[in-house]
Amino acid sequence: MAVMVTFTFLATCLAGSGTCATTPIHIDIESGGDIFTGTAAEQTPQPQNHNGAFFWNGTGWMTTDTSAHAYFTDLRTGQKLYKDNLILEVRGDTIGASRQVDNVSIAVKDVKYTEKLASGKKSQNSVHDYEITVYDNGSGTWKLLLRSRCDGRDVNHTYFQVYVQDPLNHTLIFKEGIQAMTTGLPIAQVLGWDIGGANRTFYMPNASSQYWLDVNGGSDMGGMTFKLVTGALDLAALGKGNGTTAVQSFEIMYTNSTGSLNRIVIHPEVETLSQEKGKSTPATPATTPAILLSVAILAALAVSRKRRPAL
Repeated sequence: MAVMVTFTFLATCLAGSGTCATTPIHIDIESGGDIFTGTAAEQTPQPQNHNGAFFWNGTGWMTTDTSAHAYFTDLRTGQKLYKDNLILEVRGDTIGASRQVDNVSIAVKDVKYTEKLASGKKSQNSVHDYEITVYDNGSGTWKLLLRSRCDGRDVNHTYFQVYVQDPLNHTLIFKEGIQAMTTGLPIAQVLGWDIGGANRTFYMPNASSQYWLDVNGGSDMGGMTFKLVTGALDLAALGKGNGTTAVQSFEIMYTNSTGSLNRIVIHPEVETLSQEKGKSTPATPATTPAILLSVAILAALAVSRKRRPAL
């Protein structure tokens, strides 16, 4: 965990006493994975950011070499000043279910799709996708789509394709790899888009890591954060050539109207997986082919002639 040297003091007034106590506050930053910017051809040898941090500047997503998800700690105890509360964790749900928590609504959709495997066969899947609306008082309405997918071999090896639509109806797409692309279009118009090295905006290679998308300073600073938790997943079965990093859970973090720092965690869910059956292998020929059978018949005739009495 990296630490910023800047700190300040928070005054906490004691109710009814007329006096205030000061709490020494330190600003720390969360760790995260590397972020490269630009297409594969433009990518520099060194990442643009080492903290896994993006921020929304009011018109689009960006990162700098100093971007980081910040939070407060109490200098006297070293503990985080504001504890986040896990108020909802979704791992699958009833199809058609709708969840409402504060200003966050989640709708669960049952989706069936077919994907071509690297072997040329097809993988048929039944999954849960999540349509999410988040209203943030400081920025407006956000739309998200989390599309559950799997590695083509096992329903337990799942990941998300993530679409984040900002209040300007521009979409940031995260797909396998993990490559990301900013667009000037809403989610509905970019669902079929692939992301390759030639058109990506960001590249985040680190598995078993975390990436932070901060709005209005991020959740610990009174704003909102979308958090991607990544893991290693071999996607070669699906013919994905973007690496082995995938989003394996998604979090929405925000401070609600009462000042509580809340957290919602959503996991991908795949119900069924079936693969197209391959052609059957031809049976191995018998060890007594027709030519051997002919030799055996001729040998039997010869013996028969020898045993036949003379006329």
